Amino acid sequence: MPSWVFLFTFTLASGQLSLGAAGFMSVGAYVGAILSLKADLPIVLGIIIGGLVASLVAVIIGLPTTRLRGIISCHCYSWFWRSCACYFLELGYY
Repeated sequence: MPSWVFLFTFTLASGQLSLGAAGFMSVGAYVGAILSLKADLPIVLGIIIGGLVASLVAVIIGLPTTRLRGIISCHCYSWFWRSCACYFLELGYY
């Protein structure tokens, strides 16, 4: 199944769209790449550690926002996604 079919079927059709996932993926990818390139870890280990760091960041951001409802929750995750994008733009990786 193509990814856009999954995205439409399970998120957009249900009325829920979270842009925060892009921010969490970017954190995990950044950590994995830095560990692989700078710390000379194997790529598989870098991916695993990057996923764990992204999970930790998701828990840290997600626990306080579980009390939020509606559009405010969407704004919180959009803020996180946008701040990650701005951070990586400042580093010059785009």
